[in-house]
Amino acid sequence: SQRSGISNVRLDSFIISQTAYSELRDIYDTGDWSLDDFAKRHILFPERDGRYDYMKLILSAHLRHPAQL
Repeated sequence: SQRSGISNVRLDSFIISQTAYSELRDIYDTGDWSLDDFAKRHILFPERDGRYDYMKLILSAHLRHPAQL
């Protein structure tokens, strides 16, 4: 494939787990990951309440590292 010559492109992604945090936590890795541990690794849960909002986490990651034109 042909390269565009653009070097300032940044790709980022998140996994939105359809498995509830309470279920995944117990079977993932050591079984003791917090919501923050998952979020640091870009694994989020589709929940939005007063203490956790997956959309805010995605948007705040974008704001910390905005695309530069």
